[in-house]
Amino acid sequence: ILEHEPELIAHHCTKAGLSAQATPYWLRAGKRAVEQSANAEAIADFGKGLDLLQDLPDNADRAQQELSLQIDLVACMRILDRYDEALATLDRAQVIAGDLDRLGDLALIHNYRGNIYFPLGKFETCLEQHQLAADVARRGAAVEQEARALSGLGDAYYAQGQMIKSYDHFQACVDFCR
Repeated sequence: ILEHEPELIAHHCTKAGLSAQATPYWLRAGKRAVEQSANAEAIADFGKGLDLLQDLPDNADRAQQELSLQIDLVACMRILDRYDEALATLDRAQVIAGDLDRLGDLALIHNYRGNIYFPLGKFETCLEQHQLAADVARRGAAVEQEARALSGLGDAYYAQGQMIKSYDHFQACVDFCR
């Protein structure tokens, strides 16, 4: 049941008033829904986990749980074109990641922002966010996020018609990944 139906355990813990126990199961349930491309269901699961966090003491463990839920929530919102909500959620996540000094998460947050601004046609802001992601990823030795940022920079330059800069960033991304 833990692996295949975490939402069932989350639901029962929630009904029993066991918020601290339920929250990680809502996170698992959301992640499981994402694996099944059920993004709307995942958003609901992550939202239930976030709601329950209000019952918990304000400490580093709660903040880490909230950060995980917020970031996973944004990934789903982005897929479903819920950009305004995703950007607002990223603002909250950035504060938490900064407070916890989570550079990898900060880089991911900037990458997500860049990825949201791209389909909105805000290519300069997209470029700025991916550059911030690359800078933060380097400081935090977050190699996956640095690769994502280089790719995002390539996309942003391409959208602006700057083909040489775009190629250079895509090539840097490929070289970095090797």
